[in-house]
Amino acid sequence: MRLITSHQNPDFDAFASMVAAACLHPGATIVIIGSLSQNIQDYLELYPLPAGISLYKESEVNIADISHMVVVDASDGRRLGKLRKAFGKVPTIVYDHHQDGVDEEVADRDIEHHYCNCGANSSFMVRLLQKQHIALEGWLATLLLCGIYEDTGHLSYSSTRPLDCYCAGDLIAAGADLKQVHQILSRDWKDADIHILSDLLKNFETFSIMGVSVGISHADFHIYVPDVSEMLSNVMGVRRCTLLIVFLRMEGRIYCIVRSTSMVGANDVAALFEGGGHHEAASATVKEMTLVQAMDFTRASLKEIISRSKRTRTIMSSPAITIESHKSTQEAYEQFSRDGVNCLPVVEPDGSLYGILSKNQCMKALFHGLGGRSVTSITDTDIQHIEADEPFSRAEHILLSGRQAMVPVVEAKRVTGVITRTDLLREYRHDTDETLPAQERARSAHRPRHVRKMLVEVMGRQAFAYLEEASQLANEMDIQVYLVGGIVRDLVLRVKNQDMDFVVAGDGISFGNRLAERLGGRIRVHERFNTGVIILPGDDFRIDVASSRNEYYDHPGALPNVSPGSIKRDLYRRDFSINAMAVSLNTFELIDYFGGVQDIRDKKIRVLHNLSFIEDPTRIFRAVRFEQRYSFQIGEQTIKLLRSARDLDLIQHISGHRIYEELRHMFLEQEPAKHMARLFELDLMRSIHPALGYDQKTMKLVESMEDLLVVSDFLRLEDVRRDALYCALILRTIKAEQIMALPILQELPQRDREIIAFGCSKAGMLLHELGRTGKLWQKLRLVKRHEEEVLLLAIVYGNQQASAHFLREYLRSYRTIHPILRGDELMALGVPRGHQVGDALLMLTAYIIGRDANRPDRREEENFVRRIVLRAVEQ
Repeated sequence: MRLITSHQNPDFDAFASMVAAACLHPGATIVIIGSLSQNIQDYLELYPLPAGISLYKESEVNIADISHMVVVDASDGRRLGKLRKAFGKVPTIVYDHHQDGVDEEVADRDIEHHYCNCGANSSFMVRLLQKQHIALEGWLATLLLCGIYEDTGHLSYSSTRPLDCYCAGDLIAAGADLKQVHQILSRDWKDADIHILSDLLKNFETFSIMGVSVGISHADFHIYVPDVSEMLSNVMGVRRCTLLIVFLRMEGRIYCIVRSTSMVGANDVAALFEGGGHHEAASATVKEMTLVQAMDFTRASLKEIISRSKRTRTIMSSPAITIESHKSTQEAYEQFSRDGVNCLPVVEPDGSLYGILSKNQCMKALFHGLGGRSVTSITDTDIQHIEADEPFSRAEHILLSGRQAMVPVVEAKRVTGVITRTDLLREYRHDTDETLPAQERARSAHRPRHVRKMLVEVMGRQAFAYLEEASQLANEMDIQVYLVGGIVRDLVLRVKNQDMDFVVAGDGISFGNRLAERLGGRIRVHERFNTGVIILPGDDFRIDVASSRNEYYDHPGALPNVSPGSIKRDLYRRDFSINAMAVSLNTFELIDYFGGVQDIRDKKIRVLHNLSFIEDPTRIFRAVRFEQRYSFQIGEQTIKLLRSARDLDLIQHISGHRIYEELRHMFLEQEPAKHMARLFELDLMRSIHPALGYDQKTMKLVESMEDLLVVSDFLRLEDVRRDALYCALILRTIKAEQIMALPILQELPQRDREIIAFGCSKAGMLLHELGRTGKLWQKLRLVKRHEEEVLLLAIVYGNQQASAHFLREYLRSYRTIHPILRGDELMALGVPRGHQVGDALLMLTAYIIGRDANRPDRREEENFVRRIVLRAVEQ
């Protein structure tokens, strides 16, 4: 007897796969283990299988009669009921889309495994049928499409793969009836279903273990209710957990059903009760335990299961900061101070591990005058290391033994990462509901937040399409890529932003080159910092790409020196916690090691470490900018550090160009007056010039300019340098020659420097001259001699004066009025060549302004020139 079977209580995916296997192996008999779901029974009543395909129950099969087996959607013999006895003892073929859950006891038996990476086993069977050129008739296409849709949540589950989508399309093209599929898969909610779902939601409890969001619930019903497992996706969606464990007591039996979208295999949990399944779904029948005992046993066992499931690769900090074995003890001490670590793996020139060096050992050696000795003389070589794919529990054992403060992680004999006690504590932090001091901010670091929908909302669909391309490429290259920078902050704040900064845990330039090619753009590389900018055609869109890195500063205010680093160290080098978050493009999960989300909730600006302002004093200005932009408050400790850096006069160590760039960013904010007031309040402007203290009149002028520029679109001002305007007002009490010599202005264009230095005085003189001039055309001549920035400064200085009102009208409308007649035509009418032509055009413009809505035509302009202009020019 040749038979085809699947796991106990087969779902639509398993049933459709068995029917497809019957087409691949004609004459074989389908054997059902357990019972078919109600959906499948309803389907068979409406659409009986064609002749030649027969169904048998497990109880109707004699094990001794089995000559060959075909098993679909299962690799674990423990899921085959009594048929397990024949599994592998007779020639067996397995078609499965899960590689986990293989029964080790039968590993050496006569089993031919066929595996395909797809979300539904039915997709695998479609490809097999197509390869054998077996026709996909309408009834079979409909059945297989039911299997694909059921197992992938209509192609929406995270386990869905491209193959599922392609096969679904092929089945529809082959004649699959979508209306039938909808009717078959639509759940007819009965009173028992509603009762159980209500109990599961009511009894639901959730907790986090080592970063895995676990949900446990239970329900009771007096009779057996089939297909309960189908409602578990509803529970996971409502309660937002990544590992769901449900206990159901029906007809005196207790069933355990597990679903997982995390790194923890559902089959590992079901194995507690000798059950089986695969990574995403598994089940078991609980024996010799009460419901309470089973739940308590599960809770007590979860930490060990999760610890085994978690790989060292997912915990380690990578790339590792190392020191080469030929370096001296003095050089090692300098690296400890620069990188801010307490232990370093010592590596040979080929990258292989030599040992571990601690900062304490290094300091003691220096105390004894051994700074010139090689680090190998004080390195601990009696250490343990682990491989990247070993269980996290092994690293845990080494660290808890107390001999090592760090465990090097080795791949292909090279040190690729490290695990420290800090990493261990970070994992333990999720095992408790108690909030420890300073823990609430960092607690969210590993709480999964899938932000795909939020990104579409913040970025728009076109920009997000670029992000999806980058995500697909990252997964194809099997490297970790992160979206970082202000866009992640604005994502949490729900503020529109399309800036894209990528950090690659590896070769950022290689990734950038491939992404640029994929998007049809080009990349410009900055070799020193190992960064690149992808420039896309058409829409002038740019993407910044960098390798994850660590930075250190030779002295306060210096540009950073760059070395490779992990994503955590890359984020740690940033200015504030709200800017030190990332989104993994591999999973679209938010990463928040330093509590940025909590600080946004608390409306707080907080530095990541106490030397932040000393390393880069420009952060002083950025702290004010972000505080005022978002109406946050600089944190208590951060404001103390800011004032300390100010008192040390560290701003003097920054280049003038960098200071002006920070000020320029503030001037371009929506409410620059608030930013300026805060700078004066913190007494930061004296670092630019000793005379720059708070001045009430200056602040009123800044506020007036802010109000004026709000209507800049109405005034059609496009090329006005707003930063120059605000800077001119801020520096108005300083002599012009001193302004021209200020270091912060030295790299500006000469025109901008002159506006800043002389703009206010020019504005005052312009107002005075306009007040003395009576004729409109002469006022126009005065105004045209000045830059638009001077006119705006004059409006602010003039306030409600008539001259200021005239300047407003000039910018609003007068400057856009031009006569029909041109200069050469005026000369043809008799206007002398030279400045008289310009004056004549201004007179003509004044005439047009005076006519208001009744604009003169060409003939009227010519008459005006003959009648008025020529006479005035002659005089």
